[in-house]
Amino acid sequence: MENADSRLQQHFFKVFSKVFSLETQEKYLITSMQSIELMHLHRNKFRIVENLHDLFCRGNKNYKQALENMQEYNLSRVVTYHCSFPDLSGEKKHAIVDFPTIRSIQ
Repeated sequence: MENADSRLQQHFFKVFSKVFSLETQEKYLITSMQSIELMHLHRNKFRIVENLHDLFCRGNKNYKQALENMQEYNLSRVVTYHCSFPDLSGEKKHAIVDFPTIRSIQ
């Protein structure tokens, strides 16, 4: 069980550094954004469409590589969902994701 927890933690920090890095914040000059904006950023960062195209059409990725990419994408979405501040309207896509708050849990 400890090995699984350790692997999950390492995987989390890998995804965390990929998505929530200071370089990303400096590039977009942001400290917070809405969940919908972050979702579009994630799609670009993880290249979801290209990942699936490589797997199904080109055949230059195996399912393990494609699955790892999708797991990283999903993990980043889960982290942002749990670390966001709800919007008054109740819409999840308008929730505010604050990067300093997320970085503090690291």
